[in-house]
Amino acid sequence: HCAGASGVSHLHIVGSVRCVYETGSGLCGCGRHATVESAAGGRAIAAAAQAAGYDVDARAVSEAALAGAPWAEVILARSSRAVATLVADLTTILGLDGVAIGGSLGLSPTYIDRVRLALSSEPALFQVPVMVADFGTDAPLIGALAIEQSAMLR
Repeated sequence: HCAGASGVSHLHIVGSVRCVYETGSGLCGCGRHATVESAAGGRAIAAAAQAAGYDVDARAVSEAALAGAPWAEVILARSSRAVATLVADLTTILGLDGVAIGGSLGLSPTYIDRVRLALSSEPALFQVPVMVADFGTDAPLIGALAIEQSAMLR
C-alpha cells in the first residue's frame, strides 16, 4: 500500500515544513507511525471511534457526523486537519496548484468540504484548490499507470 500514487499519505514530513501528525497515532498499514494515513485514514477513523466507545467503521463515523454526533465531528475534524496539513506541506515542497483527493471517505463531498475548511486556516500561500479525484476510486491506479507509461517512453 505504500507504493504508487497513493503512497504520499505514508510520508513523515520534516525539515522546513511542520510535522503535526501525532506521534501517538496508531500504526499505519505500511508499518510506520505518525503518518497522515495513521491519523486520517479509514482505519484510523474507525480506531478513534472505537476509543470513543463506538464500534463502527469510517463510513458510519461519517454518517454519524452528518447526523450531528459530536464524537464523530471531533474524529473527522482531526482527520481532515491532518489531510489539510499534508496539502499545505506538499504545496510548500512542490508548489502545487491544486490537489485531488480520492479514497472511499475522500470521495465524499462533505469530507472534501471539511478538508477545505481546515485548509482555510492556513496562510493564503498554502491554500490551493482541493477537489474530488475525477477517476474516483480508480484514481491511484490510473496515476500509477500514467507514471509507468511515462517512464517507458523515456
